[in-house]
Amino acid sequence: MLERFLSQWVRWSNERPFLSTFILFGILAGLSYSIYKTSFSTQIETNLPTHSGDVLKRIDSSFQIREQTFLILKSERPSTEQEIATEELLNFATQLDTRLELQEEIHSVTYGYEDLKSKTFDALAPYAPRYASPEQAEEIENLFNPEKLKERLERQIARLSLPGLGDSEELFEKDPFDFAPYLVDRLQGFKGAFKFHPDSSYYLSEDQLALLVRIRGTLSVENSEGLLRTTQVIDEAIREAHKSIKHIEVYKGGGYYLGLESQNSIQRDLIIGLSTSMFFVLLLMAWVFRSGIFPLIVFPLLLFGLVWALGWVSVFTEEIVVLALGSTSIQIGLGVDFAVHYALAARARREGGLDPSTSLIEASRWVGPGLVIAASTTMGAFLAFLFSSFDFLKQMGQLTAIGLLGALIATLTLLPAWNKLWLKPAPIKTLGVGRVVDASLRIRTLIVGLTVLSVLTCVVYLAYSPPEFESNLRNLHSKDSRAIHAEQKVVELFGGTEEPLMVLFEGPDDLTLQNRLEQVDKKLESLSSDSIVLAHFSGTQLLPDPASEQQYLKVAQSIESNSTKTLFDKALSQQGFEPESLKVTIEELSKACEDRNRLGFSKLQEAGLGDWLKDWVRLGSEGEPGTAIVQVFPKTDLWSPELRERFLSELSILEEVEGFQGIAGGMVSVHETSNLITKEMTFTASLAIAIGIVLVLLQFKKITLSLFVLLPVGLSCIWTFGLFELLGYKIHFMNAAVLPMVIGIGIDDGIHIVHKFSLVLRESKKTGRIMTPKDVVSETLHLSGTGVLLTSLTTMVAFGSLAIAENQGLASIGVLSFIGIATSLIASITVLPTCLYFHSRKWLSAEDR
Repeated sequence: MLERFLSQWVRWSNERPFLSTFILFGILAGLSYSIYKTSFSTQIETNLPTHSGDVLKRIDSSFQIREQTFLILKSERPSTEQEIATEELLNFATQLDTRLELQEEIHSVTYGYEDLKSKTFDALAPYAPRYASPEQAEEIENLFNPEKLKERLERQIARLSLPGLGDSEELFEKDPFDFAPYLVDRLQGFKGAFKFHPDSSYYLSEDQLALLVRIRGTLSVENSEGLLRTTQVIDEAIREAHKSIKHIEVYKGGGYYLGLESQNSIQRDLIIGLSTSMFFVLLLMAWVFRSGIFPLIVFPLLLFGLVWALGWVSVFTEEIVVLALGSTSIQIGLGVDFAVHYALAARARREGGLDPSTSLIEASRWVGPGLVIAASTTMGAFLAFLFSSFDFLKQMGQLTAIGLLGALIATLTLLPAWNKLWLKPAPIKTLGVGRVVDASLRIRTLIVGLTVLSVLTCVVYLAYSPPEFESNLRNLHSKDSRAIHAEQKVVELFGGTEEPLMVLFEGPDDLTLQNRLEQVDKKLESLSSDSIVLAHFSGTQLLPDPASEQQYLKVAQSIESNSTKTLFDKALSQQGFEPESLKVTIEELSKACEDRNRLGFSKLQEAGLGDWLKDWVRLGSEGEPGTAIVQVFPKTDLWSPELRERFLSELSILEEVEGFQGIAGGMVSVHETSNLITKEMTFTASLAIAIGIVLVLLQFKKITLSLFVLLPVGLSCIWTFGLFELLGYKIHFMNAAVLPMVIGIGIDDGIHIVHKFSLVLRESKKTGRIMTPKDVVSETLHLSGTGVLLTSLTTMVAFGSLAIAENQGLASIGVLSFIGIATSLIASITVLPTCLYFHSRKWLSAEDR
């Protein structure tokens, strides 16, 4: 039935070439419009289906944490000119801030907390006594001691007489009793785990020759437009600043620059890889078919498959993950297989003297069922990705499966329609397959022995050194990434670690949320000195230390109401100041001292610190809970599984705090993704193999023939994993995506050879032709072997181009697929013919009996 259907299809395409061509390319035009409307996402981390990924999305939605980037300004002046260098760094940053604050793409520019210190001082100066640290317990007890107030006032008066203090008189009017240092010292926590200069409120390195600038954008890092526009305005501001300040080197990193770099490298790799592989694939086919026209005909077939896949996927989704476009190379490598096998069969029959129409129909009868079964098994293998939790793997499976269907349709429609351009009665090159097969049959015993030995060696080696999963997401970005280099430069110049983890908490109201964050502070501070946690930061850094504030309130409560103003007035009068001249300051300070309530987030917001607070805390409204994030800095990078396990184990104490929502960050994503991909890869590969086995059994119906079909893929999987591990490569969620392709190709090779083998046996029985086992195998591999060799070479070329990709994830895809296809080819033209030889000898002997 299938042979009859394919024959009718080919006959119709051959008889109506213009109509069949018009229909296919009309469909293509419609699908192209759908592709035009689709957007593409470049982010890896945000497409990870993990709990930390969900937490990151929630954090991103509330705090726009990912919409940020950073610059490192490094002075090129020698350390002997440190003062000049520091002044230039701050001037450069000021120019950047001035230019960028006018751009709609930029939310804020921060290069220190000098502005926050000033705002905090203006807003909270009356509350400054509350900010004394626990180590200053004795000072808290004496805050309202008349003698201590006198000493503080004298200290301030002494400062007024010092030259070069600028607006010291204004500061005295705001803080006559020198309470502000308590508040300023508390703000030192804004430095986090970084080693900034201890005496500066700017993010200067300890030698003051480098400055860290943090930039937050307004556009999403999830799309190309946001990446491009944001980096463009920053780069323009840098160029303008360089016009007046020359001796500054700028390192650029963070979300926008890393995203743009990844997008550009992937696009560049795909363009170079596709164009290179396309050129060599077409060149190889021109040489084999002795025709420069045939490759030009194959090109629109491949294009049809690519647009067909993207078009249909675009119809049902609004966004395609860029990484899923790695399937384009798969489609080129596999899509050309259909055209090669069909064209080889048709050319052979044309060379045998048949007319073009009969040659096309006979070719569909001989190889058509094999093409359909091969396409079905490979499509089934990739459709196994639909059960994956990873969006880009699902899309890669869809794109590949639909693209292969499109390539098969184009092959059986356009090649018969355009037969006058390529179907010539001329011989083709067999690429020496016959000699390889003959040599394998002569040493068949050795072939079997070497195969068994190699399999046992790989199994033992893999048992001793099982494949490792890539745990460092940086190794999936570009080699020699400038953005990642900038992150490493942060550690080099400012200490600390490149990326803190973020812990999300919720609270039904402001006070409850504050209490929960204070519990978090206590738990993290309670960790032993050998903890891997270096520092943490949250919105509570803008509030007094809870223990110190409680002690302060006890002291304040011991003073009679309205007596604090008397104390302050008396201290000023004793030093010769007229209290009336500082009336406003004293009234605010007295009012704050007589306030018996603890400071809270709402109070900070009322005081005008809402813009700073919202980066860490979002207060609830109208029944909505409040949310807050806590940044936790590790002492070292956590790319090793041991350190990562230990760090996450220590952070597990935060789960005891009510309102805990989860932990987010690259390290957690790596941890969860590694565990998830291990399970999913095993399941997907098993499902792909199961689908292939079922389809093979349905087609060949005999266990023996089905095992022969599966032999190349079985050997390929064992050899590939052994070689991949031996060469030092690791499995990750990108290169794991091509495992079903390796499985599909291995099964396809077996299908084409075993299908031809069964046809040869069936024809010999039907015609009564006497054949030896060698004759059967030789005739089987005469064209099917050439087709397998040529299609394997074209696919290896397609993926070999990815092996030199700048993006390390794509490069590993190229290496894994190249090894997998090469080993499948070796098994198909050496081991499988040997097994078929033994089977045909047994079958012919049975026929004789």
